[in-house]
Amino acid sequence: MPEWFTTTAAVIAFCGGIFAAVNGYRTMKRTSPLEEVKKEMQNKWDKFYNDKWDDVKARLEKVEDIVKHVDSERTKLKFEDINQKLDNDNRRIKAIAETSRIQQQFLILLLKAQQQSLAHLSDGNHKSGLKQVADEIQEFLLYEATRVEHE
Repeated sequence: MPEWFTTTAAVIAFCGGIFAAVNGYRTMKRTSPLEEVKKEMQNKWDKFYNDKWDDVKARLEKVEDIVKHVDSERTKLKFEDINQKLDNDNRRIKAIAETSRIQQQFLILLLKAQQQSLAHLSDGNHKSGLKQVADEIQEFLLYEATRVEHE
């Protein structure tokens, strides 16, 4: 056999061996259990990351919309209106509490007057007590009649 034929066959065999090794390595890498697990884990991570990232972006957009509404002029006007109504309600509640306190004082004076009247009727000797209660009632009525309401 000629020498060039042997050399060519050797080169072709060598190239075939290299091709077989590369092809075998690629096949082994594609069907490797370790590579499959790595690929599966990477897919799960990508899915988790992308889903969470999309959720975060959606939530951020919602927050931006809410902030736009909070900073709006319409919202400020609503809060001013609410504060105005609350102030009005507080004034009314204070007026009711003051009226209740005055009525309680008046009832106490009426009870004192009745008590002194009953004591005077039973004994006939409580003229100074009646005079004192009458003075208290007069003082109370004068104070309430001259009191100025501040609103």
